[in-house]
Amino acid sequence: MQTNFTATLNADSKSSWKAIQKHVDHDPNVNHANKDIDKSKTYRNIEITNLASYEKTLQRQYGAFVKEHDETQDRPERRYGSVDNYVKRQKGNPDERLVFTFGNKESNEQLKADLHQQLDPDDLNYGEVEDRYYKAINNGFRKYCQGFNRRNSNLTMTEAKTNVDELGGEHGHAQVVSCGHTAKGKPSAKLSNALREQYDIKTAGKQGRTMAMKKWREQEDTALMRNMSKSFQAEFPELHLKPFKLIRTGQKTSLDMDTYKKQQKELEELRRQKEDAEQSLERSRKAVFDQHQLAEKWKEEAEIAEREAGSQESFADDMRQKGEERATESLKLQKANKDLKFENEELKEQNENLTLNQETTEKLLFYGFKMQYKDKYDDKICMKLAKGQANMKFSDGTRRTGVELFNFNEQLNEKQEQQTKKQQKTDDLELG
Repeated sequence: MQTNFTATLNADSKSSWKAIQKHVDHDPNVNHANKDIDKSKTYRNIEITNLASYEKTLQRQYGAFVKEHDETQDRPERRYGSVDNYVKRQKGNPDERLVFTFGNKESNEQLKADLHQQLDPDDLNYGEVEDRYYKAINNGFRKYCQGFNRRNSNLTMTEAKTNVDELGGEHGHAQVVSCGHTAKGKPSAKLSNALREQYDIKTAGKQGRTMAMKKWREQEDTALMRNMSKSFQAEFPELHLKPFKLIRTGQKTSLDMDTYKKQQKELEELRRQKEDAEQSLERSRKAVFDQHQLAEKWKEEAEIAEREAGSQESFADDMRQKGEERATESLKLQKANKDLKFENEELKEQNENLTLNQETTEKLLFYGFKMQYKDKYDDKICMKLAKGQANMKFSDGTRRTGVELFNFNEQLNEKQEQQTKKQQKTDDLELG
């Protein structure tokens, strides 16, 4: 059973309680900027009221100061007249918005899954376990808020609302009035002044604010965890749950809800990019496999064509032999045929002994080997084969340039073609 959870408390003095009502209420008829709302759970959010009167709290904090100030002012325009007028003339808001969060998405989903596993392993009463889970969450928040004013002498919580329908851990928003004073005794709406006064911290400046905030967060995080633990134990007595344990994330301060959501979105985007990369890699692998299969098919077709060509050549040799047997009476034609064959063999020998100059030969042989062994050897090995083959010389020990070799080869091929035609005519005559 999941028993380790985080608890965080964050204050926001930039947004008044009135200014964030649309966000907190999650009215389904309003198009919220926050898209991380599960509207099917919005009905589970609750209001926690009757904690304290906002107007009476302001009167208690500023009433005496406003009265004393107005009594010393002779000019009417310098008088405030009321606490409400005094508050309107001040910079900033007289109240703070607190956000208190229990756990996070991962830990809370695990707790819910553990409850289902123990109470409904066959998943027959999913809705009942779900209802009890959110009832325990809201009761824990309610008890926490109801004890807030007793724990904090210089802070007053007037009302709160829970949000259990958003991404991340279940959390709540509350309106809090800071009831502190400046060093000169003037009423102050600053949270830091209220906390320094509450914990009797004399250290001024940033160090004093940090000390006060640390004490306050330790106090409130512990209280939230304690109330939430008791709430779940009361809601699920048959499970004999152990008290929840407060853990820290190791960060200097806890993440607020907006930062947590931002990080979750970034993680989700990274997961999506990873999936896209894996799919792209799989497509590439499939393409390579398909190309390999196609190359194998082409190779097989080439081998079949080569065998067929060999059969045709064998058939032609048989026919030529029969023609020679039938034309044995023609000694003149036979002698001419032998002469042509002898000359043709000499031309072939010259062609075989033909060599290219080093650079041109290497290039031609490289491309030849590359085409022949493209599925077997890489470019480096093909080049080594080409360089080795390029060291061949003509039978007379001479070398020729690429242009000379090309022209010589063309002439040789032309002679061979002429000799072949003459031989063909001779063969035709013999066959006839």
